[in-house]
Parts: sequence; structure tokens; C-alpha cells
Amino acid sequence: MLSAWVYCPRQFYLQRVLAEKGDTAALELGRREHAEVDQPQGILPSPAEITHSSDFEATSISLSSERLGLTTRFDTLRCRGGKVIPVEQKHGKPPPRGLWPSDQAQVLAQALILRNEGYQVEEAIVAYQAGENERKISLNETVLNEFQKLLASVRETELADMPPEPLEQRKHCPKCSMVGLCLPEEQTDLSSMMVDGESPNRFFPARPDSSPFYVQAQGAYIGKKGDGLEVREKNGEKTQIRFLDISQLSIFGNATLSQPALTSLLGRNIPICHFSYGGWFYGMTAPISRANALVRQHQYQACLSDEFALKVARELVSRKIWNSRSFYRRNAEGASVEILESLKTASQQALTSTSLEQLRGIEGSASKKYFSGLNDILKRHGEFFAFHGRNRRPPRDPMNALLSLAYSVLAKDWTIALASAGLDPFLGFYHQSRFGRPSLALDLMEEFRPIIADSVAFLLINNNVLNPNDFLARGGGVTLLPDARKKFFQSYERRMAQLFKHPVFGYQISMRRALEVQARLFSRYLSDELPEYAGVRLE
Repeated sequence: MLSAWVYCPRQFYLQRVLAEKGDTAALELGRREHAEVDQPQGILPSPAEITHSSDFEATSISLSSERLGLTTRFDTLRCRGGKVIPVEQKHGKPPPRGLWPSDQAQVLAQALILRNEGYQVEEAIVAYQAGENERKISLNETVLNEFQKLLASVRETELADMPPEPLEQRKHCPKCSMVGLCLPEEQTDLSSMMVDGESPNRFFPARPDSSPFYVQAQGAYIGKKGDGLEVREKNGEKTQIRFLDISQLSIFGNATLSQPALTSLLGRNIPICHFSYGGWFYGMTAPISRANALVRQHQYQACLSDEFALKVARELVSRKIWNSRSFYRRNAEGASVEILESLKTASQQALTSTSLEQLRGIEGSASKKYFSGLNDILKRHGEFFAFHGRNRRPPRDPMNALLSLAYSVLAKDWTIALASAGLDPFLGFYHQSRFGRPSLALDLMEEFRPIIADSVAFLLINNNVLNPNDFLARGGGVTLLPDARKKFFQSYERRMAQLFKHPVFGYQISMRRALEVQARLFSRYLSDELPEYAGVRLE
């Protein structure tokens, strides 16, 4: 972790203190190479066993110093003439002279650990490009004094309540494994996203080749098979998928998940989402690594302030109403001027509301007005798909069945995004906290409801993807049949993968990635790293 601090103190804080994990192709290559060479060979004798004639080499040796508070794993340890030399292997190219600062810090820490355990150490080596170019550093007084100062700075960063600011010179950022979690450009300046005339850094998704996996077959058995899952349905049908291809597992209704499958999913940081067969989102089983005490401490403190809760709620509701207006204006044939003006006024009124009760009244009236016009968006006329307003629990018509399912799946995705950012998805500011209710997820999804959930629901009908025989009416409610749900999930994932221009930052970003970015920006806002939460408002 010392090398991470030298590379970027903010990266160190995110990894060490907040337990964030990033990934790049270079890191994956490094892990694979280390896995091939990290085979323990030889032993490290005790200092008393080493004489002036000792000459040996050992690999993949772990050692720690409680006094120094340092732990390391040596790539190679050499002993020549009774003196031990730590050798660190690096895949990259060496600098023109000497060592890269991060590499120097790493081998000096290794050398000090050895010295603290009683070994004679006078120099350390970094072997670049698989050992083809070895660079030495001597452990003189000047070098050691500078290293002690570095250790003190590292300890100070580790004990801080907030992460350091992003680096001013960001040449490292595009290749950094944490850039998608750190958000350096967004953190530094939310008003201007141009640095030195260049476009902002692109984000690097943690799982670029994976996607959500849905299981809705009742009575299905989900087990581990090889390096993936196998779903066995009652009719004998089997489906296999690799863990590498899964970003999240969603189970609808009655299905059995084996313990080996559960353990493997959690070990790979893949959350499991649980739904009723009808689409009600029950909750999530998530890896413990997603918990972050410091971030949640800020969230819990913020929730104690009624003033702060109202401030957050006003912004979220205002953007929700405005985005509803934008969705209606873009898609309704002959959009009602009265509805447009009413929603515009409501969006402005939300920003000046004096209580949550008043705000809920504004939102309720705006939602009623918005839903009253959605029938204008439907291109397939007829009573079966007619939309006469919002109803639920259960939804009593096809459009409401689609909207309820879309809202439930969107709440699931927001729950995952917030948990990944270290927040408690169940403690919100606008929606009241109830058992099993992801209130914060419902808060943050408000501005995304029309542009994701409503969009998917109406596209399925307007594009003739779903037909009347895709729905089942029973007990006063309407639900989608299994094959129709598959079509829904496909359409939903296409929408989540769709790129749009972020209204604040100005670059193209997918809907799904936008959820993760907004969740992290909100966590920074709660931690006072950002003065405002930069939400999504579409024109």
C-alpha cells in the first residue's frame, strides 16, 4: 500500500481506508503473472543461522513487523556473503535513472522489515521487465531518513477523516485502477470538465463484459458448475453461465440457490437480488466487502438533520418532475401545453418547499398530472393498453404491470449502486424508512424513473414487442407471463446500456454506469467532499 500512497495519496485512502477495489487490464495481467511465479521456493533462515558464507535464494516469502506496522510478500530474497537483499519484480519499464518513487518506497519498506527482524541489509533491488534490468538502491542515512518522513505522511493520511484531494497533475489518472471510483475530474470541478483543453477521463467499469442474470423459472435449482452457475428447471432445461459474465444475480419467486453457488458469488463480489414472483423487490445478499463504516457514518449523521433531508429531497423531487416533463414532451404526440406548464411550475415549487409534507403534496399533484398525459405517448390505441393513471398492489392493467416491474428492477439497481459506494440503501432522506424498504435507493432513483423505467415500459408497447397474450389477468391484478418477462429484461438491459450525454459533465455515459457515478457523487456530498450533489436533469 506504500507504493499506492506514493503513486497517489487519494488512491491509497480509497483502497486502504475505504476498502475500495478497482481493476484494469494491467492489474489483471500483473495478478496472472504473479500467480505463475508466486510459488514458494527455498526458506528464509533465521538471522542467527546466517553466516558470512551464506549464499541462497528464496521466493514468495511473507514477513511482517509489528513494531513498524508493515507487512510484505517478497518476490525474491537473495543472500550474498551473509547479507540479505530483497528483490522486487516489476513488469514495466524502468525510469531513465534510478527507481520509480513507488517502487523505491516498496523495496525500502521490505528492507526495513528485514532489518527490524535482525537481518543484515545494505541494499535493495527492483528488477524491471521480468529481471532484464536490475536497479539497486543503497540504504544510506539520507535514504532512510526520507523514508521515515514518508511513513509519517502515510500514517497521517490513514488517520484522516476524509480522502485527500485529487492530484493536480493527473497524468496517472487515465491508467489508474481507481479512476472510476475516485472521479477526479468530477471531484475537482463540477462546473467545468475540461482540463488543459482535453476531454474528461473515461470511466472504467468494474465488469465491462458482464451483465445482470435473471432467474424466474419457478422451482429452479441454481448450483455451481465449474467456474460458473447452472440453472436446472423442473422441465429438465439447463442454462449455464460463467461467473465472469455475471454482474448481479436476480431471483424471482421460488428458486433454490446452493451454498457453493452462494459462496462463489459472494467471493466474486456478485450481489444476489431477491424478488417475489410478481416483481416486488425484497432485498439483496451482498458481499461484506461492500460495507464502509466511514461513509455510512456520514450518512447517518446527515439523516439526523431535518434541514439537510429537506434540501436533498427538494433537489431530487424537482429533477424528477422536470425529467417527467422532458419525457412527456419528447414522446407525446401533440403534448399538452397545460401539462407541460404545470410540470414546469411544480419543478420550481419543489425547490422552495418548506417541509417534506408540502414537498410530497407537490410531487403527488405533479405525478397525477404527468400520468394523466401518458396515454398521449401510446401509439397502439385500444382499451387493452389504454393508460388511465397509476395503480398498483396489484397493478390492474398491462401498462401499470410494466411500470411496477420497471420501478422494482430500477430500485434493485440503485440498491446495488449505493451499496457499492459504501452507503446504506435502506436509510433515506425523502422516503420514510420501513423494514425491507430501500429508502435511499427510492430517493436517488426519482430523477431516473421517467428516463429509464417509463421509457422501457412504453417502448415495449409502442414497438409491438409485447401483445395482449403476454399478460395474465388474475384476482383483479395483471402480471406478465414468463416469456414476456424475458422480453422485458432484454429491453431493460438495452436501455441501461444506452449512452447519453451527461448534462453536468458533458461526456457520453451509459445509463447503468451513470447510476454508479451518481451514487459515488452522492456519497462524496454526504462526506462534505462536494458542496452540492450534481444530479441528472434532462432537457
